Amino acid sequence: MSLLSHFLRLDVAVRLLSIATITSLSLSTPCLAQTYTTCNPLQQTCPGDAALGKSVSIDFTSGPSNEFVASGNPTYDSNGVSLTVAKSGDAPTLSSKWYIMFGKVEIVMQAAPGQGIVSSAVLQSDDLDEIDWEIVGSQSDQ
Repeated sequence: MSLLSHFLRLDVAVRLLSIATITSLSLSTPCLAQTYTTCNPLQQTCPGDAALGKSVSIDFTSGPSNEFVASGNPTYDSNGVSLTVAKSGDAPTLSSKWYIMFGKVEIVMQAAPGQGIVSSAVLQSDDLDEIDWEIVGSQSDQ
């Protein structure tokens, strides 16, 4: 029996679901991982991480901070820092030079508008466990 004749014998709802799944998979583009670790403690012995042993308040409206490493050419002005996604696959970031072992984090940010753009704040360990907040640019009401 050919695949087509087998497919045509399926229930209409199952056929529609199959077509929708195949279509969405064929139209999707691969996603690149945007997080990484320089040393995964689950795979090797890693040096100790520098911990933030104090309270800090960083205001990017004053310019860059030496407490962070930037990638993706951020710009700074009276609105703070802007990270621009210029082309597909870009993932501009600001990464702290320290780890937070416990405490409180406050972030004031404006999410970027646009289909396919995700603005996020991520707390992540070396073994890539993470807590993240993601705002989808095309959903300004959520």
